[in-house]
Amino acid sequence: PQAPLKAGFLHHQSSTDPHVWRLKYCTLLKDSLVLHSRSGSTQAVPLRGASARATLEAFGHKHGLELHTPRRVHFLTAPDNATRTSWLRIVTKRASVAEENEYVNLASLIVQESEAARGHRHNSAVSSVLKACGNPPPSSWHMSGPGARVADLARLAGAGQRFKESTRFSLQGPSWVQKIEARRMWDAA
Repeated sequence: PQAPLKAGFLHHQSSTDPHVWRLKYCTLLKDSLVLHSRSGSTQAVPLRGASARATLEAFGHKHGLELHTPRRVHFLTAPDNATRTSWLRIVTKRASVAEENEYVNLASLIVQESEAARGHRHNSAVSSVLKACGNPPPSSWHMSGPGARVADLARLAGAGQRFKESTRFSLQGPSWVQKIEARRMWDAA
């Protein structure tokens, strides 16, 4: 359980009857505002995509605070202006951080998928070049990580250069002897 960043009592307007206000113990966590009722039930209000603003008077209640979330608007009131300002400041900040965290998570996912696609393209390209040269990739070909790709490319470059040199004087392509020699050089690399 994470420690609350702020906690205190606020009145919360009922979602079914706008004339009913209930005293709730509110705890602000990293990414949500949790409303605790006297009966022991809780309601977590996610802050991602949320915005907060002060209201002069909310349905006859002073020191109002509106929390706009993607699902609904929550109306809250504080006992005084200083408490409302304090809640407004920290809720606004946490909503902004929650939104930024969502963008960071999305960027991380894009980078991971890009790396996976790059690795797949690398393996496909190297395998097709080796097959075209008559050198099927070894069974230990699919290693992971950037170091493995660098090692694969170095082996491919060396094998490609040796294959090119071994077929340089042949006008009609490599003979079966040259293919065997190229395969032997690849296995030695």
